[in-house]
Amino acid sequence: ATRAEALAAALDAPVADALDALAADPALRAAHEAMLPADATPPRGTFETARALAEAKVDSARTRAELKTWLARPERMAVALDRALISIAMRLPAA
Repeated sequence: ATRAEALAAALDAPVADALDALAADPALRAAHEAMLPADATPPRGTFETARALAEAKVDSARTRAELKTWLARPERMAVALDRALISIAMRLPAA
């Protein structure tokens, strides 16, 4: 198959859950984290609702499977954009 065909086939493949994909592929996680700012923590006294809820849920979850059922879309994005939250989420057992 040509490279174009291979890329097209990859685009047609089902998209994996982002947290599962990051947990399963250390190279993907490293590349993703390399694109993020070094510190995504908001300034002291500033609270972003989605990040605050995501942090509470990440801290409370016992597994990534449980966490994924709790996170609303904005909270899932907050996790994906924060190295610290990714790190905590990746330490959770899968199920």
